[in-house]
Amino acid sequence: MYTVEELQLDVTSHCNAKCPGCARNEGGGKTVSWLNLHHLDLTFWNNFLIDIKNKFQIKRIRFNGNYGDAIMHPDLIDVIKTFRTHYPKAVIQIPTNGSARSLDWWKELASVLDNSEYYSEVQFAIDGLEDTHSIWRQNTDFNKIIKNIKTFIEAGGMAQIVTTLFDHNQHQVDEIVNMAYSLGCTSIFLRPSYHDQTPVNTDKNFVIYAKKTREMMEKADWKYNKMYNKPLWFDNNSSLKANQKIHNQIVKNKSKCPWIRDSLIQMDCWGNVWPCCHIGNTNTRNQSFDVDNSILKINSLHKRSLDSIMSDSWFTKTLPESLDSKPWDICQQRCGVV
Repeated sequence: MYTVEELQLDVTSHCNAKCPGCARNEGGGKTVSWLNLHHLDLTFWNNFLIDIKNKFQIKRIRFNGNYGDAIMHPDLIDVIKTFRTHYPKAVIQIPTNGSARSLDWWKELASVLDNSEYYSEVQFAIDGLEDTHSIWRQNTDFNKIIKNIKTFIEAGGMAQIVTTLFDHNQHQVDEIVNMAYSLGCTSIFLRPSYHDQTPVNTDKNFVIYAKKTREMMEKADWKYNKMYNKPLWFDNNSSLKANQKIHNQIVKNKSKCPWIRDSLIQMDCWGNVWPCCHIGNTNTRNQSFDVDNSILKINSLHKRSLDSIMSDSWFTKTLPESLDSKPWDICQQRCGVV
C-alpha cells in the first residue's frame, strides 16, 4: 500500500487575503465563481482520525492548502486539539498570512502547539516591509501581522518567517532577515516567486515582476545563497534539533516524485485525497492537463476509507507507471519530474 506519514491539509477554502497569484481569485480581485467556500467539518475530521489512527503513523501535519488560510477556520484550535489527541507526538506546521484573529487567540494557539520534544510552528508570510508587503499579500495588514507574531512568540510559540522575493522587495532582504531575528523567530525562509510576472486585476491594474530577482537568487555569489530554498536558523539548539529529529524519522521512499519520497499526501476541506497539492489544484479547477482523471472516482473520504483509497490501483499502479514512463505535464512543470 502507498505509504503515508505526512499529511498536508487544506482545512478551509476561506481566505482573508487576495494574493494575485492564488487560484482562488482573479488576479487579486474577486473570488472565482466556481470555488465552493467550505470549512472542514469537525465531526468528519474526528471520525477520519479514529479510522486511520492504527493504520497510518502520521509524523507531521501541515495545514496548508490550495485555496484557504488555516486561521480562517472558525474552529482551527479544536481541529488541532483533535489531531493531537490521536497523534500527540506529530509535528504541526501552519503556514498563514497571519493577518487575522485576536491577540488572545494567538496566545491560545501558542499554548496548544507547545511541545518540548517535537517542533511545531507557525510560518508567517512576510513579503516585504510595511511599504511593500501588501503589494503581493493584498488585503493583509503588515502591522497587525507583526503584533500577532510578537504575541504568539511571547506566549511560547515557535514562529518562522517565510518571504517570497520579487523585484519590488528584494532590496529589503537584509532588513527582513534582521526583523525576523529581532522578533524572536526561530528561522527565516527565503524563496523565489514561481512567476516571472503576475498581472493584478483590481481598480489599480499593474504587474508584479520577479524574473530579475529569481535570477539574482540563483547566482552563486548571492549573499544568501546558502539559504536558497532553505531556512536560516537563528536558534541552533532546541528548535533545530527538534525539527531534525522528526525529519530523520520520516521514511524516505525511492521515487522521482518529491511527495512520494516524503510519504506525503494532500487532503482538501471537502474530504478528497490527492497525491499532491498540484494535482488537487488542477483537478478542482477542471484543468487536469493529461492527468488520469479516474482518481475522481476513488478519492472521496465520504465514500471510502483512506487505506482503501491508498490501496487503489490509481495510487499503486497508475501514478507510479506514469512517473516511470511518461510523467504527466503537471509533474514536469511543478516538480521537474522527467
